Amino acid sequence: MGILSICIPTRNRADLLERHLRHIATFKSHKYEIIVSDNCSSDHTPETVETIRSVLPGLRYVRQQEPLLDHEVHSASCALATGDYIIAVSDDDVLQEAGLLRAIEMMDRDSGIVAVYGARFPYDGARGFEEAIAAGMARTPRTEGIFGRQDMVRIFKTEKHMTLPIFRRSVFLNSHLPIPHLLPFDFHGMARFMKFGNIAMIKDCTALMWPHDQQNSGIIYRDETINNTLSDVEMFVVDAPEDSTRDAVDTLGLRTVAHYLLCSDQASRDGKFLLSRQYFLRALGRMTDGQDIARSFQDSHMVSMMAEALSQFFQVTGATSVLICEDRADCRAVADKFAERHPDVTIRLMNGEDIVDRPPRDEELYFVGDATIPRRCRQRFGAAGTRIRALDNFHNACRLVDDPT
Repeated sequence: MGILSICIPTRNRADLLERHLRHIATFKSHKYEIIVSDNCSSDHTPETVETIRSVLPGLRYVRQQEPLLDHEVHSASCALATGDYIIAVSDDDVLQEAGLLRAIEMMDRDSGIVAVYGARFPYDGARGFEEAIAAGMARTPRTEGIFGRQDMVRIFKTEKHMTLPIFRRSVFLNSHLPIPHLLPFDFHGMARFMKFGNIAMIKDCTALMWPHDQQNSGIIYRDETINNTLSDVEMFVVDAPEDSTRDAVDTLGLRTVAHYLLCSDQASRDGKFLLSRQYFLRALGRMTDGQDIARSFQDSHMVSMMAEALSQFFQVTGATSVLICEDRADCRAVADKFAERHPDVTIRLMNGEDIVDRPPRDEELYFVGDATIPRRCRQRFGAAGTRIRALDNFHNACRLVDDPT
């Protein structure tokens, strides 16, 4: 059986790394090379690795002299491998030996297979590995098989990700470069592998994912995460067979829209409604007919978007303690959402005419429904009147599509 190099890039996650390495130490097969590439950690990673050597005596540890970017540190760890096969895995995953052994056996038997993609399931620590694997296997739609270049676009259509392959080192040396803003072994990586042979997909679990607060991919709407995801699929299309290019481009468009909508949904769940609106607009820009879905988004989130916009205005004006809100239902709805963001701010309800008659105070911001009130206050109180905003201002700024007439 060929030797597998397990390459683990890490940075400042010594506890997660230790858990993973101690688990690898329980593997029954001894045909492994373990390489830890430390991306200039400032925690106790070096000491942790030295401690682990007692159970993994063949462990190789390399510390980078200065921090590398994510794509560089993955390439750096793989570049050190000497085994027949390589898997590059995060320090926060938990490799599963049964899946790894099946992948190695397949490539040992069939020299035409250059990479094998196993399954990767979530694991929360509340249940055992076998239970987590069984739950993942019951849900996975993955079809096992061996696939060539003629299958690339079909895989692109049906698979959400193509991650964590076990691949031949000889092919890696001729197929992959550390490309900025790119997931090193997702769809573009698969396309590169397929230039040299077939790939296989198996249902066997090769790794369990452990959700935690330090996950690099935990916030899908980070600019880096979005750039990585979209650049990967864009570069995949470049490598698609010529007779499938049109189909690949159409699928790219659908995947891009779906990803922006996913980012929008996650941002709204995190209470970042203006960011959610931004990603929804990016998705809308790629739709030929998105008015209905845009109107649904607008109806669902308009009050929350206006409250966030009001919150930003409150912060930049230097108001410190009081929001004066015109006492009408539409303003109160926005003010209630604003209060969830600023529980320390006092909200006072006043009727519109009382607001016009009362000189603004430095610690106060005014939010009104009557669009004539800001103009009247500016006429009466000069510069102080600029601390007053009408609901229509925020509604117009947050609107995605015109309201039906």
